[in-house]
Amino acid sequence: MESNLRQNCSPHIARKLAFCAMFGFVAVCGLAPELILNRETLARAQQSPEADQYQTAPGAGNREAIDLSRKSPIVQSAHKFLITQAGKVRDPKLRKETLDAIANTDTCIQHRAHLTEADKTRVLQDLLNSGFVSAQDDATFPGGLRAGVFPPVIADGSACPHLPQTFFSAPGGAFGGHHSYPGGLPIHEANNEVADVNLANEYREVYGYSSGGLPTLNTQQIERQSHSDRSDIWIDQDIVLAAPIWHDWAKSIVFQWRRDGSEFQELSIGGNGATDNNGSSGDSTTGAHHILSIAESIKRVSSRESIQSKKGICQWTQLDIADCPPCAGLMVPICWIRFRARLLFWSSIVFIIFQTLALPFQVRR
Repeated sequence: MESNLRQNCSPHIARKLAFCAMFGFVAVCGLAPELILNRETLARAQQSPEADQYQTAPGAGNREAIDLSRKSPIVQSAHKFLITQAGKVRDPKLRKETLDAIANTDTCIQHRAHLTEADKTRVLQDLLNSGFVSAQDDATFPGGLRAGVFPPVIADGSACPHLPQTFFSAPGGAFGGHHSYPGGLPIHEANNEVADVNLANEYREVYGYSSGGLPTLNTQQIERQSHSDRSDIWIDQDIVLAAPIWHDWAKSIVFQWRRDGSEFQELSIGGNGATDNNGSSGDSTTGAHHILSIAESIKRVSSRESIQSKKGICQWTQLDIADCPPCAGLMVPICWIRFRARLLFWSSIVFIIFQTLALPFQVRR
């Protein structure tokens, strides 16, 4: 049965309205919905309770989340801010793909294009054989490993699979965690975007100025608060602008909304969680959204060669040693990149030049 806020707010969503009010949401019961996705697309996304439970079809609550977040001033202003920031990226390919990924409601999920069920089976077996997923999760995760590695999307297997919800309706974190409400994702990313831009400016102002051939604190620029991306140290402004956007982009795929207003669970992947340190004790797993975000980034903006360069995909999505479990060290990003290579059907292992990851970015999950 279709759930429609215009006719009857679900009890769970209704309870969340009071909480969401502090973020600028308005009550939407009784108001005509302003749908972002067309009705045909939305109709295809309506699913049975069983599919909702096992996460084998797009979330039955996605439509309500779209309606709600569409009417939130803070969500929409955060989304607009991210679009503006993405428009400042100098690299034309990265700028085009980033804008398409967050602003185009009909964007294609490129790493899922033409992906058949047979393809998924082969990839899952390869990941199991390589130790990048745990066989135990196939029995315990809703829908098994297939649903966790390949969350349901609209028009799956076609030339242009679509997001199961809009980018701006996704939550910023797992249910009960940070920003776990409709529209939390753009708010979370806007906060990270501001923090990254400010942090890069701080490093330029403190460490990026010299006088007489020696480093000097640029107090005049600090006092004027006249930020510039030019300094005596090199920090790529494209990375500063694009990384916070791509880092969590796939939360719009992973964290879908159930009929009762709760979220899909997220599978931890990138290792088996027990012996990931070259067979020794170690845990290199991370939330699937990290890996799927980079898979999409690789497919859209990077060739195999550029991943090995100083503008590699690791930086686009803020993959850094700080984002990895401390017990595993460099083993973790290597595992994650190998995982993504398999997800994209690359037979060779991609290696990253880790010295370029020493940029002054503080990664925020």
